[in-house]
Amino acid sequence: MSKGLPIKHAVKRTVKRCAMLLGPLMQQRGVRILTYHSVGNRKHDMNVSPERFREQMEWLARNAEVIPLSAVLEQQEGDQPEQTLERLPSITSTSTTAADTAPFESKIQNPKSKIKGARRVAITFDDGYLDNLLNAAPVLHALGLPATVFIVAGRVGGTLDHDDTGDGVDTLMTWQDIEQLIALGLDAGCHSMTHHRLSQLSEDEQRSEIVDSLRLLRERTGRQIEAFAYPFGSAYDYDAISVRLVREGGYACGLSNRYGVNGADCDPWQLKRIWIDGTDDLCTFQAKVDGRLDILSILDSQIGLACRHALNRLLHIK
Repeated sequence: MSKGLPIKHAVKRTVKRCAMLLGPLMQQRGVRILTYHSVGNRKHDMNVSPERFREQMEWLARNAEVIPLSAVLEQQEGDQPEQTLERLPSITSTSTTAADTAPFESKIQNPKSKIKGARRVAITFDDGYLDNLLNAAPVLHALGLPATVFIVAGRVGGTLDHDDTGDGVDTLMTWQDIEQLIALGLDAGCHSMTHHRLSQLSEDEQRSEIVDSLRLLRERTGRQIEAFAYPFGSAYDYDAISVRLVREGGYACGLSNRYGVNGADCDPWQLKRIWIDGTDDLCTFQAKVDGRLDILSILDSQIGLACRHALNRLLHIK
């Protein structure tokens, strides 16, 4: 673990607590897409412990309408019409059936779907860590909550270049693991071929990362992969070429990691998300879901990004 990580955690907790005081001034309407990475023991500030993840999901199941990622594009401002979505059937085997390979949204029900004005939330995971299958998927399945895991197609079964600590906790799922994940009811999305910052690549290199990864994922999973998540995902990490290639490459939407809410006029090729990290206790998690921390979108402004990068450099954190 970086020696600067505890300091960064303290700074993040302080910023969140202070931001909650101003939260009601900047609350927005729309769907909030949550971003997780690892749910395990990685020594990284984006790691969430299994115990805390379960606590968060249990609260979410009671207090929000958790929708499939595909439904985000169908959302409208104002009151939502009643929805009839079937709850996930009990799965006693990890073998894949025809029902397992059907679109995930056809197998989901959330009891909050008929509550007028209910919080609308989608759940996503970036990178495809093995702990997503071991620690997160069983919780989501038990609670009947849909989620999408974004896979780095060219690193399946290995590690990402910026991870690889050698202690095994950074391991990504294998293709067999991904099949088990889908059998448990989660969906798969594409997170490029190698997880490079797209904005630093040529157009041809970007096309390979975006289009070739989609082809590979569809071939290996047999599923109609429709969503792409930009690696790293800040405004510095992808560009107009990236967005165009995703739009032209056969996807239905693109997801950034720019903090924010998706209203009726959201850009389907640059959907915003809300990061959940290791410093989020149940109190700050609730504030992120109900909008009291929407003010954190300031951190994705040019000034906010500069401050974040400066803090990481100061603390020698990648």
